[in-house]
Amino acid sequence: MHNLIITSRFNLSNDDLNCLNLLYLPLIGSEATFLYTFLHSLLNKNDLVCDKLSVDDLLEILGWRLKKYRDAISKLEAINLINTYNKEEEIIILLLAPLTPKNFLSDSNYGTYLNGQVREEIYEFLASKFILKPLSLEGFKNVSKTFDEVFKYEVYEGVKSDNNLYLGKKPNKGSIINNYNFDIDLFLENINKEYLPEIISNDLKKKIIAVAYAYGFLLEQMVNLYNDSITENKEFNFELFKKNAAKLYTYLTNKKHPTLEVKEDDDVILFLDNVSAEELLDNLIDGDYLEAPYLKKVLELYENLNLPRGVINAMIMYVYNEKGNIPTLNYFKKVADSWFDKGILTTSDALKFMLQGEVKEESVSYKSKKNKKVDQSKLEDWQKDYFENMMKELDNNEKA
Repeated sequence: MHNLIITSRFNLSNDDLNCLNLLYLPLIGSEATFLYTFLHSLLNKNDLVCDKLSVDDLLEILGWRLKKYRDAISKLEAINLINTYNKEEEIIILLLAPLTPKNFLSDSNYGTYLNGQVREEIYEFLASKFILKPLSLEGFKNVSKTFDEVFKYEVYEGVKSDNNLYLGKKPNKGSIINNYNFDIDLFLENINKEYLPEIISNDLKKKIIAVAYAYGFLLEQMVNLYNDSITENKEFNFELFKKNAAKLYTYLTNKKHPTLEVKEDDDVILFLDNVSAEELLDNLIDGDYLEAPYLKKVLELYENLNLPRGVINAMIMYVYNEKGNIPTLNYFKKVADSWFDKGILTTSDALKFMLQGEVKEESVSYKSKKNKKVDQSKLEDWQKDYFENMMKELDNNEKA
């Protein structure tokens, strides 16, 4: 079992704890929040490092099973409250400082998801806990002395540079999105950049990607949102961009805000997310003579559909089951629009939809809201045969 080294560079303050309990907890749950504060409690006061202990020791102290611990650690990593480093049999857990309440609520993901996780009244209640009533300084004059008015400045030669690590908070970067399939460069190519600063910062790019991720928007929708967020002063207003994004999401889904769900650690989802085109076709169809022309079509879908790979693979399986072949790119674009209307944005969503067995009426425009039921017996037989074979294959790979 791995040995743990837990460390930090700051002490938790009362303000940090309030932010954790009122803002972070609704997103990551009580167990992850508790684990974060518990890990802080293990730190030695003199150097903010916990003496080595094994994962087994930690689980014994907590009274937890390993899966519960791993789930909590994953949430803390995802919310950027810890960084985990691994080397052979040692794991270092670096505790990171929580965001300030203002930065949390304005973060393109955290604030948005909190708004979707709790009722509007609860969100306003939680946010109100961090609002200060400013003291009016109207009529007062600032008479504070500056540094140079009080102290003399003398230059000393030979001052050594200081490379020591000092106690203190390092600003939290907020939500980090690494694997979302939104091409920010293509987005910038499709907008009029005269409304942006001459040098577009990486921070602004990350914020735009975060909005696309939070709401599951496609490139064309993001471009339209950008155009609608230019002010009368001919400047791009990111806060207006976020508000417009929330309005568009509500219009498309009839939901006020997206909700935060933990990804399912499921073999089928992992398979759909990672399977190659060749392996997908090998599992899906009978007859090698079909694989070559179908392979070209599948690769074309990967290149042209702005969707996660797992969703595209699920869509290919679904359509093949319905039609007995792999149709044209234009057909799949219509299916993609139909799925987007239904809120199918992730591999997990796609899998649930396939099992649910509801599909758009083919004779009606794909923007129509009319639905029909798929032949349940046909779908269930296909699901049973396909997934049983897939799981057997996965089991065989694990044993090999």
